[in-house]
Amino acid sequence: MAGGQVSMVSKGGTNEFHGSLYEYLRNSFFYAHAFDTPGVSPFRLNNFGASFGGPIIRNKLFFFVNYEAVRQVYFQPISAIVPTDAYRAQVAQKSPALAPLINAYPEGTVRTADPNALLWISSGRTPPNEDAGLFRVDYALSDKTAVSIRFNTDTYRTTSVALAENTYTTMTPPNAVIDVQHTFSPTVLNDARIGFNRDDYVDIGDGKTPYSLSITGFDSYALGDHSSRIDISFSFVDNATVSRGRHTIKFDVEVRRMQENKVHPLAAQGLSYLARRTSLTTCWIRIPTPCPAWRLRRARIPVTGTSSMNSRSARILH
Repeated sequence: MAGGQVSMVSKGGTNEFHGSLYEYLRNSFFYAHAFDTPGVSPFRLNNFGASFGGPIIRNKLFFFVNYEAVRQVYFQPISAIVPTDAYRAQVAQKSPALAPLINAYPEGTVRTADPNALLWISSGRTPPNEDAGLFRVDYALSDKTAVSIRFNTDTYRTTSVALAENTYTTMTPPNAVIDVQHTFSPTVLNDARIGFNRDDYVDIGDGKTPYSLSITGFDSYALGDHSSRIDISFSFVDNATVSRGRHTIKFDVEVRRMQENKVHPLAAQGLSYLARRTSLTTCWIRIPTPCPAWRLRRARIPVTGTSSMNSRSARILH
């Protein structure tokens, strides 16, 4: 996993009260459509927010708050090549246990050049929503020392649509910092910060089968690699700046503790059918590693044929 570091400077309060309101709008109502299309896909986006800041104690204690949100709605078209009813019936006749798996595919409506395949066309609502907030307090302890405390968070929610399932994703990354600046002399300045970051991520789906399906000649009925994770980091940073004539010397100390907590579903498995379009011949069950024997026994599906417990695949013969 690769990442980057971002430095931000948040706004603070002053001796005067100031505030703002804003709204950014995009709507398909205002869109022009191409000359060869009857219309445009529905789309709405609202990005709005407000901020307010001012003094609590003049010349001593100040505050600043900000709220921002995004509301977006559009319909994503999706399509796939799926089995016909006749092909489903043939599979169910050969192996009745596979009937619920092959029937997980939605019903197609448009004929294709292949008599065993239909085109399935649909669309889904994908609404990314986001709410973010910031709170900051600044305190002038003396002419030489200033303290600031900031907390902000952001909650992101979205839905994505696909052939096999809809995926629901949420992410909340709150963070906070306490900053102390002290001027020892006109040429020596020190800035010390203690920070906290957290990232809560959850990804779930509404698939109707415990397996991802891959059948020769059709689009894969693929489930997502759903997971949840909580990443936490604590940091201490101290920067010292010394000016000597035409020269500026800077010293920096940083200590960071990071913790990653990840959960992936143990039941994530897949079925791969290698078949001619008229018959189903072979199937493999992929088992995540490490894979003890009890996982193999639980992962086998009750179909007619032979299987090997000494292998990480179960082969089904017809």
